[in-house]
Amino acid sequence: MAAGSIALVASCALRMALGDATFYDISLRTEARGRNRAATSGVLGEAEADPRLGLSWMDQRLELSSAYFPRLMVQEQGGGLQALHRASADAAWQVDGNWRALASAAGSYGTNDLLLQSSGSTVVTTPQPTQPAVQPLQPIPQVTTLKYVSGEASVATVGMLAPGYRLLARLSGFVEGGADGPARTQVPLQHGGRLAGELEWSASRSDVLVSALGVTVSAFPGIMDGVVLATQAWRHALTEDAQVRLAAGPAVTAHRAAGRTEWSLAPSGELGVHDRWLQALEGDLGVRAAPIVDRITGGAYQRADATASLTWQPSLRWTLALSGTAGIVADGSQAGDKIASGEIRAAWSPTSAWEIAMGARVFSQIPHAPLTRDISEATVFVAVTARDRDRL
Repeated sequence: MAAGSIALVASCALRMALGDATFYDISLRTEARGRNRAATSGVLGEAEADPRLGLSWMDQRLELSSAYFPRLMVQEQGGGLQALHRASADAAWQVDGNWRALASAAGSYGTNDLLLQSSGSTVVTTPQPTQPAVQPLQPIPQVTTLKYVSGEASVATVGMLAPGYRLLARLSGFVEGGADGPARTQVPLQHGGRLAGELEWSASRSDVLVSALGVTVSAFPGIMDGVVLATQAWRHALTEDAQVRLAAGPAVTAHRAAGRTEWSLAPSGELGVHDRWLQALEGDLGVRAAPIVDRITGGAYQRADATASLTWQPSLRWTLALSGTAGIVADGSQAGDKIASGEIRAAWSPTSAWEIAMGARVFSQIPHAPLTRDISEATVFVAVTARDRDRL
């Protein structure tokens, strides 16, 4: 009785301290799938559960949020439950009417299926002119499921320097790779930092110019890579719903190993178009050339990527989506390496709290690097998601 009273008083005190702008976010996504790889015979079954528990609080100037969202998976030949623990925390502070300060941190630890992570296309529906429309696909090692760790923390500021001029500056540090000795023979542990800055100028009602500079330093055992990318981008609104983006600039890469540093200079750029038709059909198409740091070999090389996405929402309850991305290495000892993934997905949401989806995914990797291998896999899936978000 006394313990219950103390808990009730503590709960009331917490709510009074946090105010009424405190929200919880709970969801559970379950997926059953069958995977068929070219090197094996038959279809292997899997079951996955992705619970999520989030908490957020906000007032007129400050927003805080955190979430824990593990991935739990059972594979037909995987030998028991596999868990990848994931968490994130974010903060945003409205310093004044023009400036915001941002901070974020995210990390994961556990057993990760890298092939599953790459097979689903994560195309951004509204890509920025100085960023790829999709995160570049990373090559898959010989062993696709391993102990894995990752983390990233960043601080940023964004605001208006003057009417029509917007500035964004971000500094971040990261770590990613195998979490133990055997895993690091497949994916070495890398750590490093990123510095990015963007100056955006609204030249007219239809045109936006963005000058951007990005610096990334990645350190592997015995290897260090640096990538500097300077870009001038132009975003033009053809109509209210159609937009074209164009970006170009030099890319400098540095690769240091065995006491020697190799430098290279190459052009980089992006061309893309985004459009919406009758508020029900939305599509994006883009091509991009830029350097990428290979998480397996530790090399930095130039790669060309193409992305495409198409989403059709004939009603509030139904959605059909197609997405895909493909890349090919353009230079160096790995020139000609190819990697691609795609997904088709149909979803029905009877209410805002439920979604039932089904679809198929494909993934293909045709490398030359000795630490990777040819992979061709097709997956069919059925997923059910339940979610709830409300004030505490």
